[in-house]
Amino acid sequence: MVSKSDKPKTGRKDNLEKSERSANKKLVGEKRTWERKEKVIKTGMCEESVSAQPKKRDSKGNSKGGRDAKKPFKKGSKSKEPEAPIQTRRQKQKISDLTKTLRLNYNQLLMKKKEKGPEVKELKHSLVGKSIEAIGDKWIELCYKHDGSRILQSLLKFGNRVHRATIVNALKDNFVELATSKYAHYLASKMYYYAPENEQKAHLRAQMTGQMSKLVQHAFAAETLEFVYCRCTETEQRELVLSFYGNYFLLMKETVDD
Repeated sequence: MVSKSDKPKTGRKDNLEKSERSANKKLVGEKRTWERKEKVIKTGMCEESVSAQPKKRDSKGNSKGGRDAKKPFKKGSKSKEPEAPIQTRRQKQKISDLTKTLRLNYNQLLMKKKEKGPEVKELKHSLVGKSIEAIGDKWIELCYKHDGSRILQSLLKFGNRVHRATIVNALKDNFVELATSKYAHYLASKMYYYAPENEQKAHLRAQMTGQMSKLVQHAFAAETLEFVYCRCTETEQRELVLSFYGNYFLLMKETVDD
């Protein structure tokens, strides 16, 4: 048996701790009640009461009440306007009617058909003739564009002798400017390749001889110069090399020939 003297004695500290705990609990409870009253005043209904309400259902099983219920649509309500589709850089460009027609003809020229013969050639020649008539005097506007230079290259490739002569005659005076352009230097090399007459090729070489030192150092013109040099005869190559050293050597050559 344990005597009364052996039992642990509870002091005043334990009683004070118990009283403090009970007081804190009362304060917490009072705070919660005040918060609930404020919610009722603001919203008209407490959150706990909303969650406690049973959801009404139709005969089909669709819920009417509660948080998941759909709100009715009001005519005066503000709705977000549908966002416009994002346009690419190609769609933002303003394309003229001339470029549209030339692109259609360009696509038809590049189509590979199984049937081969004079009928296919005549069809392509007619497309080239129509595109040349549509261009008129707007050759230089198309040369410096990436799509325009490709279209003119295809016209030189698929056109007949007369078509090629007209295209070269329209652009032969601007040969050096085309050779120094980013997109048009491809057209310049094709002009020399498809030029039907030797006089036209001589005119194109004469424009290059006066500016040989400048063209050799240029990034785009050097490719056209190499293309022309590889397709010249020995005498024509010699003239190009002499023009690289300057006009003095060309004068010496003329005096020696005389």
